Amino acid sequence: MELVPAEALQRFGSDRDFNKARKLPISLFVVDPVCQHIAIQAGTNFRALRSLGVTVRTTIDAAIATRCIESGFALLLR
Repeated sequence: MELVPAEALQRFGSDRDFNKARKLPISLFVVDPVCQHIAIQAGTNFRALRSLGVTVRTTIDAAIATRCIESGFALLLR
């Protein structure tokens, strides 16, 4: 499931930056963001944040963040 590049690319505001990033080779280690364990934990994290008054924008945001937390990966934000 290649949702992470889609998530990254949709964040670019200008066509110039989008096209420049799109042409870069994907040289990062790519992992499948969601397996059953991550999906369940993402739902748990989503609910916990909501109970604290934090709004998570999308389910995929919760899944990607959870994968990073569970795997000890850095999460880049824009």
